[in-house]
Amino acid sequence: MTLDLSLIVPCYNEGPHLRENVRAVVEILELSPWSWEVVFVDDGSVDDTRATIGEICAAEGRCRAIFHVAALYRFWARD
Repeated sequence: MTLDLSLIVPCYNEGPHLRENVRAVVEILELSPWSWEVVFVDDGSVDDTRATIGEICAAEGRCRAIFHVAALYRFWARD
């Protein structure tokens, strides 16, 4: 299947608010006529961001994740 939209979400220590923000984005995307995915790029977070991303992706099949082992900063996270 070809996707119409891939939303890339760079993350670094976003644990406290990531779930709520993603929920809002997914609600909007579900109203669209497009096929879509959300791709999280975690840049070596040291909080619970990785676990939160894992839970989100387990619950929403249109999400996937890329985890950097160390911070590469936003420039590298979006490449």
